[in-house]
This record gives sequence, C-alpha cells and structure tokens, in this order.
Amino acid sequence: ELGMIKLDEAEDCDPKELIEELLILNQHFVKSQEVKIITQFQKISPTFKCDRRRLRQVLDNLITNAVKYSKRNGEVRIAVEYSELADENFPKQIQITIQDNGIGMTKEDIAAALSGKGKDIDKSDLDKPIDSHGIGMSIVKQITEAIGIKMEIESEKGKGTIVRLWFDINEENPNVTPEQKITKKASTQKTKTILIADDEEIIRVSVSHQLKSQGYKVLTAKNGQEVLKILDQQHCDLILIDTKMSDPND
Repeated sequence: ELGMIKLDEAEDCDPKELIEELLILNQHFVKSQEVKIITQFQKISPTFKCDRRRLRQVLDNLITNAVKYSKRNGEVRIAVEYSELADENFPKQIQITIQDNGIGMTKEDIAAALSGKGKDIDKSDLDKPIDSHGIGMSIVKQITEAIGIKMEIESEKGKGTIVRLWFDINEENPNVTPEQKITKKASTQKTKTILIADDEEIIRVSVSHQLKSQGYKVLTAKNGQEVLKILDQQHCDLILIDTKMSDPND
C-alpha cells in the first residue's frame, strides 16, 4: 500500500531457469486448473543483472495469473527471446512473453488491475471458481518499475491476455550464461560434488538450482537405491538426504 519495495543486491539472472523452476513448483496448481503450458525458449540467450528474488516474484505472479484466468482446457504460452533493437533505452534485451487465451480484459480492467483493484473486475465469463485478492498486478507494477523492467500488457475481452517484459542486458559479458561462468570459475579449483536424495521432484529441482548457482556440481536421486548406485560410480563431498522417503524400503 505504501509503494515501498525493498530490493536485494542485483545478480546474474537466467529467466529460463527461473521459469522452469516455477513451472515445477506450480505443476499441481496448473494440473488442477486443467490448463496446458507451452514453452518456447531461445537456445542461447545472455543473462542480465537483476534482483533474483523480485524477478521470481514477478514471473510467479504473471504465470499463475495466466493459468488462473484461463478457461478449462486453455493454453498458456511462455517464450524467452533475445534481440538487439534500435532503442536507445533498451539496445540489447531479453523479452519474456506470457500469453493466455483466457477471459481477457478491457483497457479499464487493465488500469484497475495495475492500481490494485483487480478484485472489482468482472470474472463471470470464467468457467471455474478462483481465489483472487486483486492486488497481484499492482505489486508486479511496483516491482518492475523499481528494478527497471519495461512491461507491456495487451488484452481483449474474451480472447486472452499477453504480458511482455523487457530486460536490459548485462554488458559485462553478454553471451555467458550462469552455468558457463560457474564452469570458468571452477576450472581453477576442484569443484565440490553434492548429491541430493529426495522423492519430491520439486525439492530436487529447487535445491539443485540454488547449489548450482553457487558453483557446485549437483547430482540427484529420487530413492535410496539410486543413491547407492551413484556412490558406487563416483565420490560425493556431501549428501543431502530426505529423512522420510515415500518408499518404506528407502
């Protein structure tokens, strides 16, 4: 309500990695909404400097909104592209597009959503019940403005919504991904190997991303048998094990 957004220190961000993580974390929600997710990621794209936590918050809100306001059996398309444009403010940029074919909004609805009055928007065309406080897009607007993201919303009632985000590129080394940077850093010293053993895919992916961003080599296993098989083949410096697996034999 006060419009105060506290930012963390900017770090290299890979939007594709963040989106993949969010899709796994929200897979049960997406399934419950009976919506199909289609991704289109450019094979090679640079990173950019950003508050990772806040960017994750923006993407999570936009993706869950697209799913939430899509009708049953609808589609949500998510694309990540890199382009060089003749724009003095954004000469090199990464564009993220989140598109749904849901109930859509009028220009007045978009203005209401961005001002924190999304709860007042008519949602009678939706063929399923939803839980909405109507303030999510207002928070997204505040965050994007605070961290320098350009956002554009295009929508038509009954046809769906497209949200586009543009990010300035990290000019220091624009063609190096976080994983490549880790590899270069690790080449001068022995990389530690960590094995994650958990029967929940969400946990394995989330923890794996965090450890890889710190420069560790990460292996994963979904049960005790896979752990033993991996240990027979190679050395691990640390093993993180779930204390209670779904399989009693683990």
